[in-house]
Amino acid sequence: MHTPHHPTGISLFLSALLLAATLMSCAKTNQNASTGLTDLSALPKVTDAVSTNASSTVRNIARAVGGSTSAVSSTGTLLKNWASSSWSGKSRAFCEVGRNIRDVFRQASQPGTIQCYMAVMKKYGGFTGTVDDGQYHYAHVSGSRNEDNSESPGKIKVKIVKSGDDISEFEMFMCFNNNTQDGYVHQTISGSSISIEAVDSYSGNYGTWRSRTEGTGAFAMSDTRAVWTSKTITSNSAVTFSWDGNSGSDNQHLELTQYANKVAVTGYRTGAYAGTNHEEKFYAATQFLGANNPTYALGDGTAKALFVWGNSTFNDIQAWEGDSRTKVTPATGGNYYSEVSAATLPSIGTPDTDFKSDETWNCQSATGDFTTINFVGVMAAGGEAEFEACNTDNFNESNWVNCYSEAGE
Repeated sequence: MHTPHHPTGISLFLSALLLAATLMSCAKTNQNASTGLTDLSALPKVTDAVSTNASSTVRNIARAVGGSTSAVSSTGTLLKNWASSSWSGKSRAFCEVGRNIRDVFRQASQPGTIQCYMAVMKKYGGFTGTVDDGQYHYAHVSGSRNEDNSESPGKIKVKIVKSGDDISEFEMFMCFNNNTQDGYVHQTISGSSISIEAVDSYSGNYGTWRSRTEGTGAFAMSDTRAVWTSKTITSNSAVTFSWDGNSGSDNQHLELTQYANKVAVTGYRTGAYAGTNHEEKFYAATQFLGANNPTYALGDGTAKALFVWGNSTFNDIQAWEGDSRTKVTPATGGNYYSEVSAATLPSIGTPDTDFKSDETWNCQSATGDFTTINFVGVMAAGGEAEFEACNTDNFNESNWVNCYSEAGE
């Protein structure tokens, strides 16, 4: 694995680094009873499944179709392989909805990767010191590089707050890519509630990327780990790009509510590709199978949608079978039809992707007691292959499908 050039990858590394330092340095005791959230490994990943029974482990949750009398799809269609087979003759709505749901979980996968990176850093880093005292701590990272492979030492500002033995807040500012802020993460835990905000900003040779992900929900303890009992993810992104002779833009706002066996998602997407404008807005509900990003699959469902690609318009309610990906005719026989048909399509707006005032750090003039971390040294010590393995929970960003040209309609 080469040294990551994209700031998101380095941000993940830094998150792992400093959180690993926290976990390995926690030797405090407290008379208050702990909820069990004493370290990051006890927290649920943003992309974990939702359980309706906290006494069950995530991977053993029995799944049934809430509010429907039909059977769950036997396998569904894997999100990670959405573009791996032809959509010719398949449901256009299913193709579009699945592509958007996949984007939500791709963008929300960063914390899970952080947890994996953390284990690698614990094994090879040998960190000392404490950063869970509620104060801001600062670090330089040597060995990071810009997209053109020039040296770009990174900076990070982090604060971890504990209530008794339990983590109650984690905040991090990240500055890479020519010493410019490109990331922010803020997580708060109060009682059984969790709130997460993550902002990413990038500018390079192939375009620009800005995104904001907000996740909220409730959890309950199962054995030694928290599991989600409710979860909503809001995903915003604004992208411009130019490669292979084509250029374009893509703006997206999606709101997804995840249940133990179902997801409901609504939102819009606008932009242009190779001179052709496109617009999407929809509401959909579909069976949800699997336990994590590598195994998540979409089953039977229904969508109300308006898809515009150039001069072509799709304006319909369409249902599908998750295993075959084919349309259900009539749509009234589809899963969740009543819920979907009663929904109102969202209005097109502007995605919220900017840093807020309290999320901004002027890293060029930053002062503080900085420590130094050598990223290349950790890789050379044996961590390179294990860093690669950490990425198995991430979706390949190039695994994209043009549903209009493949599915038609």
